[in-house]
Amino acid sequence: PTGRSDILTLELASAALVGNLNPAKDNPPLDTNNCRWVQNGTRIGCTYNVFLPPDYYDSSRRYAVVYLLHGWGGEYQEWGIWMGTFGKADALMRSGEIPPFIIVAPEGDHDYWFNHAGDGERWSDYVASELVSTIDQNYRTLAQRESRAIGGLSMGGLGAMQIALNHSDEFSLVGLRSPTLRRIGDPDTPDFFGDQTFYNQYDPFVLAENGSALGRLRAFFIIGDADIWLGRTQDFRSLLDQQGAPYEWHVYPGEHDAAFFDSHVEDDLRFYGANLAIQ
Repeated sequence: PTGRSDILTLELASAALVGNLNPAKDNPPLDTNNCRWVQNGTRIGCTYNVFLPPDYYDSSRRYAVVYLLHGWGGEYQEWGIWMGTFGKADALMRSGEIPPFIIVAPEGDHDYWFNHAGDGERWSDYVASELVSTIDQNYRTLAQRESRAIGGLSMGGLGAMQIALNHSDEFSLVGLRSPTLRRIGDPDTPDFFGDQTFYNQYDPFVLAENGSALGRLRAFFIIGDADIWLGRTQDFRSLLDQQGAPYEWHVYPGEHDAAFFDSHVEDDLRFYGANLAIQ
């Protein structure tokens, strides 16, 4: 493609779906406020980056969408800007190595991307329902599960898997990069995980064991051979084997750190490009 690719930074400004975004604007905002919540879980505003493929402005076609969730300590710019995913996607699309698709990278704070116990924040609902609907309303997307993927890094890997399992009607692919598959009883587990009964709604192990959604998803794993979460991730892989679920598994030299996170981004993009329905 010879056109330009764009990175838009936008804010979903209220709990109601936004219907007046203009993705073709010539001067998109460079930044907006980070995601803000009030105590009872009502969302005030959530920032997200949108990558539009090189031919977006030069065609009338519709595109598959990949949602990428950042890790603990990261923010909405982690995937696209800090890890260079948007630039690498642009290069792979221009060379024809992967088909063009839209990438959305939302802000998730430090909150593990699930609905919190009590009257806490409802991140899973936000991503799977409100954000997806907003993107479909305001961009030329292929609004079908076969053309929609969700992936995540570290904390975002946990979030991506639980969202995909709870919303397999919305997503067909799930990518896990160095996932932190935290469970009740692990050290430093935040209070908003609630008790075991509550967290069973979001624990990927419980969801995979008890539900039929796993068979509807194709998963992709990349993790370092010295990652502190490798053992837990291998346990989850064993569960996938028991369930006969389709997945790709890749272990490379590396730890649970920024140097490893920045590597193999092209592998993520190739997985999505090869497996998303693009029409």
